[in-house]
Amino acid sequence: FSCPAWAGNPCKGVHFKVEKRSECVEQIPLDDRQYYVFGRTDKAHYTLAHKSISREHFAIVHHQNGAVLVVDLQSSRGTTLNGEPLPAQGMVPLKHGDRIQAGQSTRQFVLQIPAQPKATTPALANYLPAAA
Repeated sequence: FSCPAWAGNPCKGVHFKVEKRSECVEQIPLDDRQYYVFGRTDKAHYTLAHKSISREHFAIVHHQNGAVLVVDLQSSRGTTLNGEPLPAQGMVPLKHGDRIQAGQSTRQFVLQIPAQPKATTPALANYLPAAA
């Protein structure tokens, strides 16, 4: 997998909550590099041991604009997003709470994106003329 030229630095705190049978079994940080490869090979950033996982199964890529995307790396058993198959080699944007499943593994990778602080707006009273 080659990191796209448009990849950027991730937002702090982005991570996967890994669930198996609705129980959180692990948390995987996704906030210290532009992309992550998940697969069976020891060259993957995160190694997945299930027999249905391809050597390079899927990747998570951070865009310069802050978006988080997933791509299936032409895996033999496919990758699903919220139960729907991902197109091979197609980048798909993710949102908080999206669930990724690789091959026939029962583990689900649930994306967690921390809420970004809202910009504060000065109170309207600061712009109104004083009462006479």
